[in-house]
Amino acid sequence: MGNSSDDVVFCVTLTDVPPGFEHGLDDAVAAGTLSSLQMESIIYASVKHEQRLRGGQRAGFFLGDGPGVGKGRQIAGLVRFSLFSYGMGN
Repeated sequence: MGNSSDDVVFCVTLTDVPPGFEHGLDDAVAAGTLSSLQMESIIYASVKHEQRLRGGQRAGFFLGDGPGVGKGRQIAGLVRFSLFSYGMGN
């Protein structure tokens, strides 16, 4: 996976991601369309969305990255992951 061209500071919060996490984005990763930092956000958001809150709602994820990190690509990757996960993608 590609790396971010700028220095980025982020906390280590991916300990909740299960090993062997299937994301269905192998082609985007292989093409370098998504950086490792962007993939981490997609995976973490996906894990959070699977969690249920006390009232039964799904947990949310706040994407607060700064300019130039690729929030649009992260959101597109999350949508594509959701389509893959629910059998709606190719």
